[in-house]
Amino acid sequence: MRCAEHLHVLVLNLGRKRKTLGEGESKCTATDSACHDEHVIYRIATVKHIPGKLALHGYKVLKGQLIFMGTLDCLHHSDQATLTCTGNTPKKDTWEFKVSGRLMTGTLTRGEEKVPYRRINVRKK
Repeated sequence: MRCAEHLHVLVLNLGRKRKTLGEGESKCTATDSACHDEHVIYRIATVKHIPGKLALHGYKVLKGQLIFMGTLDCLHHSDQATLTCTGNTPKKDTWEFKVSGRLMTGTLTRGEEKVPYRRINVRKK
């Protein structure tokens, strides 16, 4: 799968059973880590019978190839236009996104201390 040169934005349309595709950048903020900046694609899908619950399927693009990174369990807080996710890992990761129009921006923090690890900007494709 080839990706566009420009970013595309993600909009959550939770009123329908549909999947949303977004594309953008995930930048490292942890200086002393094995983290690398990534071009990412997110697929977000509603979870049947659980209002506000979403599954975020994350991919990175490396040398033109789409590589699956994992699925996050998310809760959509429509009153605040936010999305809070976790990968349920021992690293106690917390992904927090703000949705504004067609743009979704967010951060990944790790551990109980919530150490900043990534900054994400994604647009609907």
